[in-house]
Amino acid sequence: MPHYVAYGIVRRGIQTFIAIDEADPQGRFVYLEDVWRITEIGLELLGKILAHLNSEDDGGPVPFVPTLRCHGDVRCQITQCQDLWEKNTGKRLKSPSKTYAHYRLVVNEVRLPLDDFENARKLVRWLPTSLRTRP
Repeated sequence: MPHYVAYGIVRRGIQTFIAIDEADPQGRFVYLEDVWRITEIGLELLGKILAHLNSEDDGGPVPFVPTLRCHGDVRCQITQCQDLWEKNTGKRLKSPSKTYAHYRLVVNEVRLPLDDFENARKLVRWLPTSLRTRP
């Protein structure tokens, strides 16, 4: 059962799960994010960004950034809407739809949705930590 679901097409079908690493069933919980990512050139993968922030390069790792465990595209899961539209209608879309790839990311730290905070005071207490994660 998902820990969090972002409904709607704009949110790219994001689902998150609290999971256990199959290779280490007695180990700690991890956080898995399952999403459909846009495949356009120039868009950096979140996993690559986290890997850079976690690395020892440039004075890192950056504190309070989730620790990347693994990330990557799910094999053979890419949308084909634009190709099927043209094949079935014989027309190209005026505004071509974007191509999406099924992508998964796993980090060591389990995240909390805002709804899980009992009150504003507890949420505000965590804000300074969140702000320090920005390089």
